[in-house]
Amino acid sequence: MLLAHLTATLITGWWLARGEAALWSLLRRLGHRLVGLLPAPATISIRQAPVRAIPRVAGRRAVLRHIVSRRGPPLPAV
Repeated sequence: MLLAHLTATLITGWWLARGEAALWSLLRRLGHRLVGLLPAPATISIRQAPVRAIPRVAGRRAVLRHIVSRRGPPLPAV
C-alpha cells in the first residue's frame, strides 16, 4: 500500500509539473501571436511641465510638514 501511494505521488507530481510547463508554453506562444497582430504604437510627443522647486523650510517644520499626529485613545462617540 505504501509503495502504491508513493508511486501515485511521484506520477502526480510529474504530471502536474509537465502540465504547468505545457500551460506556460501555450500562454507564451499565444502571447507572441497576439503581439504580432497588434498595430504598431503611434509616437506621441508630450511636453513636460517645468518642475518647480519646493521651498525649503528650515528646522523641525521641514521634517514634520506632512505628518498628522493623533496620539492617545480615540474620543468617545457622542
